[in-house]
Amino acid sequence: MLNPNLDRAAFAEQFAVDGRVRIENILDADVAERIRECCLDHVPYEYLTNIDGQNVVITADEMTNFSEEMLCFIAEVGCCSTMTTMARRGIPGRRCSTQ
Repeated sequence: MLNPNLDRAAFAEQFAVDGRVRIENILDADVAERIRECCLDHVPYEYLTNIDGQNVVITADEMTNFSEEMLCFIAEVGCCSTMTTMARRGIPGRRCSTQ
């Protein structure tokens, strides 16, 4: 599962100096892609946000009924990954005139 090209000695050395290490591409590319696909296609999700000091939960089903204006609002507040996930799940997403 782990990327066989990792330089474990270099990571150990960095950990010894800094007490922490960040490892990019730790998983084998095929394993990482399978995990990504599973998360996108099989893991239910909800969009969490805060509106006027109140925590708000919006389900994927609720998002399917959003107007173009609401979808654009979500995109404008920096939720690009949410828009990508919505598109992959068949939730209508649109390019906004402001983007």
